[in-house]
Amino acid sequence: MKKLLCIPLLLMLSGLAFGQGINLPACNGNNGPNCTDYFGVGNYANSPLPAGTITGFTLIAGGSGYVNPLVVITDPTGSSATATATAMAGVITAVTGSGGSNYILPQVTIVDVGAGGTLASPLCGGAGQPVCGAGAMAVTVLGGPFTGGILKFQDPLKDLKTAIATADTAKFPGSDYYEVALVEYTQKMHSSLPATALRGYVQLPSGSTTCSAPPVAAPTYLGPVILAQKNRAVRVKFSNCLPAGALGNLPIPVDTTYMGAGMGPGGQPYTQNRATLHLHGGATPWISDGTPHQWTVPVGDGAALQTGDSVGYVPDMFFV
Repeated sequence: MKKLLCIPLLLMLSGLAFGQGINLPACNGNNGPNCTDYFGVGNYANSPLPAGTITGFTLIAGGSGYVNPLVVITDPTGSSATATATAMAGVITAVTGSGGSNYILPQVTIVDVGAGGTLASPLCGGAGQPVCGAGAMAVTVLGGPFTGGILKFQDPLKDLKTAIATADTAKFPGSDYYEVALVEYTQKMHSSLPATALRGYVQLPSGSTTCSAPPVAAPTYLGPVILAQKNRAVRVKFSNCLPAGALGNLPIPVDTTYMGAGMGPGGQPYTQNRATLHLHGGATPWISDGTPHQWTVPVGDGAALQTGDSVGYVPDMFFV
C-alpha cells in the first residue's frame, strides 16, 4: 500500500516542477520574485552542471575476453565525442579519444560486439555465440572552457573566526551583552551566480539607539557569531532594521493562507517584515525564547500591528 501511495505523490511533485519551469520565466535580477531559478528550470535542487568537452579517458579496469570492443558515451546533454578501445589478449589496455561539446555527466560503457559484429547486431553473447568480453571500466576527463552551471570548489568557505561578535561586559556585569540587528542586504553566494537578496544579522555598537547606527562589520552570511561560555549569561538586544512598509515585503511569494501570515486581529493585514529571534540548544527563559507570537516590526513602521501578542520587556533590560 505504501508503494502505491508514493506513485501519485511523485506524479504530483513532478507535475509541480515541470509546471514551474513552463509557467515562470528565468530570473534575470530585474523581474521580481515570480520567476524560476537563475538557470530557468523548475527543480531548484537540480540546476544544470557546467558543460565542457571530453579531453581524454582514464582506464579503471581492463576486463577480459574482449574481441571487438566499442566505446559508448552517453550524457544528458553532450554529444559528438568519439573514442576507441584497444584490446590485447582480450584485455582493454587503453581508451583514447576526445571531442564533442556540452558534456555534463558523461558515462562510458565498453561493449564487446564480437568479431564482425556491430552495436545493432552483436555476434557474441547470444544463443550459439561466443561469450562477450566484460569487466572493463573507464571514465572521461572533462575540460574547458566550461559554460553554464555552478563550478565546484571556486569559493572558500567562510572562516567563522573572522565573524566573532565582540561582547560588552560592562553593561550588565557578569553577562556578555550584544546588540544585534536584522537587516536586508545582497551577497554573491557563489562566483557563478549573481548577488542574492538576503536577510541576516549584524552587530551594532553597544548603546545604539536607532537602526541608522553603522554596524560593527558589513552584513555577511553566517555572521556575527556569538561565542558563549558555560555558566555565563548572554544578553541580546534585538532590533528589527528591515525596510518599512511594502519595501519590507519578502522577495519570494508568500502563502497568506497559513495561520499568522494573512490578516491579523480586527482585519488588519500582517506585514512581511516581522521578525523574532529563536535559540536552539540553550537555557532560555520563555520571555526571550522568540516564539511565533514574539515578533516585532521595524522601528518607525506605520503598521497597525507593531508587536506580537507575547512581546514584553525583559524585566531588567527595559532601559536598553
